[in-house]
Amino acid sequence: MESFRIGLVYGPSGCGKSSLMKAGLLPRLGPRVATVFVEATSDQTEAHLCRVLHRGCEGLATSASLTELLASIRRGRGIPAGHKLLLVIDQFEQWLHARDDYSATELVEALRQCDGGRIQCIVMVR
Repeated sequence: MESFRIGLVYGPSGCGKSSLMKAGLLPRLGPRVATVFVEATSDQTEAHLCRVLHRGCEGLATSASLTELLASIRRGRGIPAGHKLLLVIDQFEQWLHARDDYSATELVEALRQCDGGRIQCIVMVR
């Protein structure tokens, strides 16, 4: 079955994007989907994702970058075989607006690890 690597939920402020995720989609995902939900900030999104991944995924190197963490998960570490990780990044525009050029940033490099099978991401933007 086809799957997405990175998805986008777009809508105006207050339309219910976060509620849709938190109360609609995430509770309906099966036990084989580990979810990480973070609110983006202008300067701490990557660090916050690293902290949450270390708390929720066993056996990941504590000194690894976000890209290295996601690469390890994609290769089979951190979550059980047959499971997948879904990253949900809310208020992604906060991170985007803080940069003039985001093409070579750590977060963009890390999100390239999303393969649609083992790791997926949904970004939410207003």
